[in-house]
Amino acid sequence: MLVRQFDIVDGEIGVLGLKHQMLPVNLLKGFSSIDASKSYSICKESMKEDIKQYSQKLGVDGQGLLKNLVNIFDLFGLGDLEIEDVNTESKTAILKIIDKNFRDNYTADDKICHTVTAGILAGMFSFVFSDDMNCIEVQCMAFGYDSCKFMVKKEF
Repeated sequence: MLVRQFDIVDGEIGVLGLKHQMLPVNLLKGFSSIDASKSYSICKESMKEDIKQYSQKLGVDGQGLLKNLVNIFDLFGLGDLEIEDVNTESKTAILKIIDKNFRDNYTADDKICHTVTAGILAGMFSFVFSDDMNCIEVQCMAFGYDSCKFMVKKEF
């Protein structure tokens, strides 16, 4: 779906008119280990703004964008996102991610696992639910699970 909206011109990557960059896995690992709360907040606030722009380009609101979240998330290279449950009434979501890069580059000794991913998901679902949402990782491949699971809700 979004492939038609992808371009590379003069070394600049664009998707739906927004600039993107590809980064090495270890850079994200380092970024998320600097200060977990700052990393989370930066990713969340940035994604809240970017997801609004994606929505405008696609001509959909938050609920309409929900159908495209898997495709948008896939562009970030953070793993294969599966939306296990979304409850728009209670504003909650349970998400499953299989991230082979993460599995191969992180261990249980890494104290910060998916801080960046949690922040991105919180920003996305803040737009979907039209409310300031939060996200935490409740299961991680670095600890031997077959996938990572995230929970989205207003407060934890």
